[in-house]
Amino acid sequence: MSQRSFMAFVLHRRPWRENSFLLELLSPDQGRVGVVARGASGRKNNWRQCLQPFRPLQVFVSGKGELANLNQAEEVEAWAPFQGDALYCGLYMNELTMRLLPRNDIHPELFQSYQLSLRHLKSATNLGVPLRYFEMSLLSALGFGLQLEHEAESEAPVAADAFYRYDPEAGPRRTQLSNAYAGDSLLALAQQQLSTARQRRDAKRLLQQALAPHLGNKPLVSRQLMKRR
Repeated sequence: MSQRSFMAFVLHRRPWRENSFLLELLSPDQGRVGVVARGASGRKNNWRQCLQPFRPLQVFVSGKGELANLNQAEEVEAWAPFQGDALYCGLYMNELTMRLLPRNDIHPELFQSYQLSLRHLKSATNLGVPLRYFEMSLLSALGFGLQLEHEAESEAPVAADAFYRYDPEAGPRRTQLSNAYAGDSLLALAQQQLSTARQRRDAKRLLQQALAPHLGNKPLVSRQLMKRR
């Protein structure tokens, strides 16, 4: 049976039968992939340590169908363990990807954004910033990217000193509503240059608004965990 190899991160892992794991992986050229790691949880198998989230892996799989067989996995780079708030942010990224990205939907740019966001979580002074950029990338990959630099219908450039509501079907519309988004916040998010507290608050609210229709009524466990901290 032919074997293929690719780079991947573990999005989710759960026990399966005796001494095995079911894994969901994210890869640049395979998309989200489900695999079975048979015997991986046994005491003599060193896969147990590397088959964890937030570790860049080179994996070797075989088989077709809904679940491939994981034959081998190796860490390609040693990353320090995620801890504290960075860990919860990483879990949020994983859960969001699991909920919204279908299996085998290939988006190399989303993988790059995921990997870069994980790196930034290790050093960012404000952990929400890399999360906002990843949320933007995920929406774009799903075909629901945000149009933030031009006003709806008129196509006039968004003005930094104006205020807007966001129409999911058309984009920013000028408004005087008290809960509006500042124009400079929209531009900063579009250019990935969130630098002020107002811009970060607006970006968080806007991305929550944009993600809500796709997430449905089932809450994200990782969001609830972050709120408790």
